Amino acid sequence: MTVKKYSQVGNISENYKKHPTTQKAVNTESQPQNIHFMAPAQPFGRTAPNKLLTRKRKRSRHPLRDLRLQRGYTLEELADLTKLSPSYLSRLESGTRRLNADILQRLAHVLSCHPGDLLLTDAQSSKFVMMSRMQNENNEVTDTASSVRFSTPDLPLFKVTNKNSKSFIDFENPQEWIARPQELIGIAGAMSFCVDMASNNFGPRYRSGDHIFAHPTRPLSPQCSILLVTQEGEAILGEFEGWQQGNDKLDHCVVHTTELTHSNQLITKQLSFSNDKIQTIYRIIGLMEAA
Repeated sequence: MTVKKYSQVGNISENYKKHPTTQKAVNTESQPQNIHFMAPAQPFGRTAPNKLLTRKRKRSRHPLRDLRLQRGYTLEELADLTKLSPSYLSRLESGTRRLNADILQRLAHVLSCHPGDLLLTDAQSSKFVMMSRMQNENNEVTDTASSVRFSTPDLPLFKVTNKNSKSFIDFENPQEWIARPQELIGIAGAMSFCVDMASNNFGPRYRSGDHIFAHPTRPLSPQCSILLVTQEGEAILGEFEGWQQGNDKLDHCVVHTTELTHSNQLITKQLSFSNDKIQTIYRIIGLMEAA
């Protein structure tokens, strides 16, 4: 009798012949093997062929898992780097545990991201919370005003459109007005935008229907997500690499971008914009995922 045996990594099939005492593999040289090897950790947008990614998973509801997989870490590897237990990290990703400020900073350092990128997002219950400012889950919230996570709908939501392979935002005509998250309450010039999926300029991180929140004055730090708007109105979304002085004696903003081609391949670019070519720079503080 011939039995098909499947490996835990990839779809590796081999034929085994039943033997009274042992099982011997036959025709192993002619059997195709689809083996996935672990690659080194990679920056955002350059997803490692992690063996965890070979399984079909539902879209993660916690950015900690997304960032961990994008960097190519297993739970055990991230636990070793952060001095946390794998089971505790698993509970953080599932939402059964909440981050405190110390662990938030520790994870952000290892994952090379801003702490604001580790946001708790729950589209079904319309929650948008900065993890570093979450209260202890055991505390009772008695103040009604402090328990409200969103304000009245007074935040403009703009739509990013694609024209001639470039992205633009019409700041004169907001698509609608939405409630702003707690992090943007009282911030003049704050805004949000959504992505037109006809454009692949924003890579795999954002999808149609996501509301992306942008802060106009929050200081920039290396590898933080930003929205740069040029004097011509072009919208550039990417990671802030830093400021450099060019041959023209002007400061240049260096941005690392990731684009997704129609063949689902990632293309990374490093762009530089002189200060006189920049209209404004927003810092991305989080998003509300589409349901």
